[in-house]
Amino acid sequence: MAGEDLYGKKVYFLSPSYTIRTEIIQKLREMEFEVYIIDKFRYAKNILRHNPNSVFFISLDTALTVQGWYMYIKSFQDDFVLQNVALGILVSRLTAEEKSLFLDQGDLELKAGIVEYNKDRSKLFNEISDILLLNNAKGRRQSVRANCLQDKRALFTWATDSIMYQVKMVDISAAGAALMIPAKHKIILQEKTVIHNATVILGNKQLTLSFLVYAIYQKGENQLVVTLFMPDTATGIKRSIRDYVFQTLQQQMELSINGEPKDNHDYAEDGRNFQEQLKANAEVRRKEEQEKQKEQ
Repeated sequence: MAGEDLYGKKVYFLSPSYTIRTEIIQKLREMEFEVYIIDKFRYAKNILRHNPNSVFFISLDTALTVQGWYMYIKSFQDDFVLQNVALGILVSRLTAEEKSLFLDQGDLELKAGIVEYNKDRSKLFNEISDILLLNNAKGRRQSVRANCLQDKRALFTWATDSIMYQVKMVDISAAGAALMIPAKHKIILQEKTVIHNATVILGNKQLTLSFLVYAIYQKGENQLVVTLFMPDTATGIKRSIRDYVFQTLQQQMELSINGEPKDNHDYAEDGRNFQEQLKANAEVRRKEEQEKQKEQ
């Protein structure tokens, strides 16, 4: 739980609508929530088993019927690992009967609630962000960072005394970066100094900014340098870094389940059987009511 308090929780959206994808998720990322998109529900459980203490919003408007989605969500309760996931529903509209299906059966726990997104965008955003805060998705961290050690195109360059240095980044966020300084260069930076006109290289983008050397740690023969970008860093540069961070995290999420078998369970058939059971139960109640009326 201490880790959750510090780092918060990962947030997953399954098959989000265009509005959720382009407006709500973008704003949540700007607020430094760690948000991912899962496009196909067949792969969702694999991803969530790697991160069970997370928040998972399920869109009901694709792939399955309402009854099929009910059975899909119910299956989380029967899984020892997945029962820890905070589940929520996103849907354009639910009838009173459909909403009752999820709320009144007594066997579902929707910690992230039911959100109907056919409403004002600002109200929708506030509702979702409030749910995330209640589920401690933000934690105490100020920014989401991505590990970029495996990205050969993630580099940091600057000049000191007319000498140009280029080093590998360990990770990066919109607030700063960690650099690995080889032993041969370990005296080039000093704590609490500011370096101007440095360049962050992220693929084909080169972003110019200034940074503070916040801390230096010895890592064997090398040094790990923690930097903070200066407060006057341009909004556009922060946005480009944040885009890189979430693109990297998204790619790492997809790679994490390479080779794992997808979920082939037939939730549609489960939904049809469940619907038939509901009809049968309703018919029994109708007949019981008729018998009571006759006795009166």
